[in-house]
Amino acid sequence: MKIALYEMLVTVSYGGIQTTYWETAGRLSRMGHEVHLYGGEGTIRREISNGVKILTFPFTAREKFPDLGSRFRKFAERVTFGRNALATLLRNRYDVIYIRKPYEFPISLYVRRKTGAKVVYRSGGTEFYPGYGYLASRLDALLACSRYNAGQIRAYCGLEPEVLHNGVDTDRFVPLPRSSGVFRRLGLQDGDFVVMIDVAAFITTMSFFASADTSPAASALGVRTKPARMSTWSRTISSCARRLATSGATPPVSRRMNSSLRPATVSPFCFT
Repeated sequence: MKIALYEMLVTVSYGGIQTTYWETAGRLSRMGHEVHLYGGEGTIRREISNGVKILTFPFTAREKFPDLGSRFRKFAERVTFGRNALATLLRNRYDVIYIRKPYEFPISLYVRRKTGAKVVYRSGGTEFYPGYGYLASRLDALLACSRYNAGQIRAYCGLEPEVLHNGVDTDRFVPLPRSSGVFRRLGLQDGDFVVMIDVAAFITTMSFFASADTSPAASALGVRTKPARMSTWSRTISSCARRLATSGATPPVSRRMNSSLRPATVSPFCFT
């Protein structure tokens, strides 16, 4: 198939969504698909399969638009990007256009009407706006990154997306021999079953702690939790820890300990 992976930020900034685009592009290319990666004019590139074609287009930065709210500015920024990318999208006549931001609904659906391309959207948040539900209902595939996110979409517009979780690079994230030294520094015992180090603990829609109440399996396994950093989220995290832990919450590790947390991934029972 001929696939357009469309995301303005992929060549402009770093982030989780950007990483998924680069990884997806490489893997689809190795599977034999023709892949075009769309991004804004920027300097960011990653090592990727030679079969992936990178297409960049200018855009007007959101800060240059009137401050009528962050979503208005993001939408306006994406419109300028789409205006410059539109002719190429139409000319290349893709089988599939893959998007991760709802601000791309209008342009992708316009290209779909003109060329017959299938539009696949995978949500990762709640960037809703008037007309979101109507436009989302016209997509060929509506996906959500988690059951939690699917519930947010359902509550907002009544649509039922299919859940497709973010992928994991299993060449990088693999079980390694347990490190007893790291366990001792963190105040853990050999009998502790799971250590959850939540790198997104301060973003509610990405945090294990924030959604802990929706995971009864964690409580059943007797999970102990230890927040990795002090922040304005400490009270919330500690509260969740008390509900999950069998022996009560543990105090947050100091910032000085952060440098030693990375080796904790050597534990076969530790997830990042």
